Amino acid sequence: MIKNRIKDQLLILLAIVGVCALFISAIPNSTNQVGTYQIEISDSQNALFRVNTVTGDIDRIKKSNISKVNVNN
Repeated sequence: MIKNRIKDQLLILLAIVGVCALFISAIPNSTNQVGTYQIEISDSQNALFRVNTVTGDIDRIKKSNISKVNVNN
């Protein structure tokens, strides 16, 4: 009697854990990732290229469009 009751409670608990795991896995991951870009600098074209390592998109950025950072402040 007691063994069956403990076994039933354990099965219910494991079923609840399984259902919770299914719900958690169904939640989409955040699209904000760290480290998805690779930067390549080209002196011959006076630009830098930003490559999205997830999608493969390449953006060309002219060096004149990049604002300068004053590190002495």
